[in-house]
Amino acid sequence: MNGFSVLTFAQKVLRRVPFATLDVNCLNCLEYYPHESTAKNDDGAIVIREGTAVDVELMAECRNFPERLPERFAASEYCVVGIGDGKVIGYEWFCDKPRHMEERYGYEVEIPSDAIYGYDAFVLPTYRRAGVWKSFHAQFLQDLLATLGRKRVIVMVDQNNSVSMKAHLRLGYTLYRKIYVFMICGNCFWIRRAIGRGEKKVKHASTPGTFGANTKQATDFVS
Repeated sequence: MNGFSVLTFAQKVLRRVPFATLDVNCLNCLEYYPHESTAKNDDGAIVIREGTAVDVELMAECRNFPERLPERFAASEYCVVGIGDGKVIGYEWFCDKPRHMEERYGYEVEIPSDAIYGYDAFVLPTYRRAGVWKSFHAQFLQDLLATLGRKRVIVMVDQNNSVSMKAHLRLGYTLYRKIYVFMICGNCFWIRRAIGRGEKKVKHASTPGTFGANTKQATDFVS
């Protein structure tokens, strides 16, 4: 049984145990350097642009953590939206600060000075074959990186979210680190492993993570 199967099996077992105080997960850290060959959306009916606080109501209709949208705009996070048929059909968030607190597990993401952090990308199911997410990279992300003087974007994807992983890898993302997440009695612990170097580092968080019944993926892709 490979690592992916072991992790998936452990998650299924633990999440079926009533009042379980232990849960596990693995986050794949990926990086992406934009290139000119990234495919653009040619459907003139879909508009890709920067999102603003005015879009909150329409973005909330996607029903992907709508309660978090206002606070992200208030924190001056960057957002790209896809508009189609008079509604927001998808969006993705980006952070250029030195650190970003991962919302599900309370993990503090350290953002290198040459990178921005991408998170909570979402496209409505009926538009996931229209190249919307790819257009975020081709029509918005490259300009954002140039404006901020950054070279790459980093993201974290759940290892068992195979759809998202495949979409990222097809686009050109590469894996550079794995973060193993453990929740024990409401407290989160992490083991970070740099790919190719075998580096390990254990870190304890003061903010408990959220596991068990509330396990909705924060990143949901279909290319």
